[in-house]
Amino acid sequence: MRPSSMTPGHARTARLAYVAIILVATLSNLHFDPSLADVPFRLHRALDMSPHLSDAIDAARNIVLFAGLGAVWIATSRLSRPVSTLLAVTVISMLLSSCVETMQLFSPVRNSSLIDVTTNTLGGLFGGLAMLGALSVIHEVARKRSYIGIPAIMFAVTYGLATIMEAFIPLFRQDLLPQLGGSIPARIGRAIDAVQASSITQIPFTDLFIFLPAGVFATAALIESGISGAVAATMIVVVAVVIYPLVEVVHGVAALPIILGAAIMHVVAVSLGALVAALFVTPFTRHFPIRRRAGLVAIAYSLVIMVWSWRPFRLDLSLSSMSDQFTADHLVPLQALASRGDLFSVTDVIAQGVIFFPLGALLAVWPLARRGAFRGCLPAIYLAIILEVGKIPISDRFMDVTHILIQSAGAALGFLLLRRLKFEVADTLLTGR
Repeated sequence: MRPSSMTPGHARTARLAYVAIILVATLSNLHFDPSLADVPFRLHRALDMSPHLSDAIDAARNIVLFAGLGAVWIATSRLSRPVSTLLAVTVISMLLSSCVETMQLFSPVRNSSLIDVTTNTLGGLFGGLAMLGALSVIHEVARKRSYIGIPAIMFAVTYGLATIMEAFIPLFRQDLLPQLGGSIPARIGRAIDAVQASSITQIPFTDLFIFLPAGVFATAALIESGISGAVAATMIVVVAVVIYPLVEVVHGVAALPIILGAAIMHVVAVSLGALVAALFVTPFTRHFPIRRRAGLVAIAYSLVIMVWSWRPFRLDLSLSSMSDQFTADHLVPLQALASRGDLFSVTDVIAQGVIFFPLGALLAVWPLARRGAFRGCLPAIYLAIILEVGKIPISDRFMDVTHILIQSAGAALGFLLLRRLKFEVADTLLTGR
């Protein structure tokens, strides 16, 4: 495996930045109480290992948060001894989590938990393993042809995962079924029994615009690997026909109703994207030089993220609604998600992070500028800020600083991954910069 091309200073900065994100996310709004009177009770509660549904959801959030630390640590390491590095970041995750949970023993509003220490440690381990796997895969495909200078599979996998998260817990479709309890099979069974034939007319048309790119990216990745356009598109359609209806059924575990129209729309959108890629990827690569291709993909992908962020594009310009955007729930990291006790708080974190991952990777090879305010992955961070602030006047959406942190971390991780693999900077996308 190639050694990291980053300087030790850059590696330390990246690691400290992510540790800062964890500390802000876990210790914000702590209401620190130095009194020792309630610490014994809080410690007894922290040692309670009795499982609860809310604990499971909180555990999933913890794993996702600390997985980022494991991924960043591996991406910024030289990896002369990968197993030792993986063990190191696992221990660091455990120690950092132990410090955080100890601090929460002095908080009247936060709950320390040994379960959290365990899940945070596992998160660091899983994130490190995932990054090692990603490094291995991309190292192999890096030597093959690429339409825009980075493997198209990076867009296909990350964006496809984001759409699966959206299909599993839809943003605008969270009315729960009755009788929430029971085992996973029981929950899914109730969701299947509750399916209504009339739901076939409940078609989320905005999903066309966010699921169609998944078909484009997946088919483009297969074509890039040497498969013909027709075969690649057929393969993606078959996968879509299986995956998205299955996800629609499985999200019954979250007590969400199965909507036939949504499942059909997701399959149709991905299939249309596959057809578009089969027809236009080859002409696109022949007509435009690689620098122009990279620039057009960067613009198109930024617009896709904008659609993802600003849907449903309905304005609410009332002063009361916009002023509500500046409360603690929106300005304190993870506050809004922590107040939710459902799986959306997990899938949203995953989707927001992975959707910015390929944009950061693209900027590693095609930065807007080599120096100054538009160097590196900074443009992706600016985009995250712009899109989040742009939610203020949009009905049914709200600004959340958590999204900015997650998206910035996702972009930085994509950037670090390609720097880690020594992808060379091809050129700047802004002429003369």
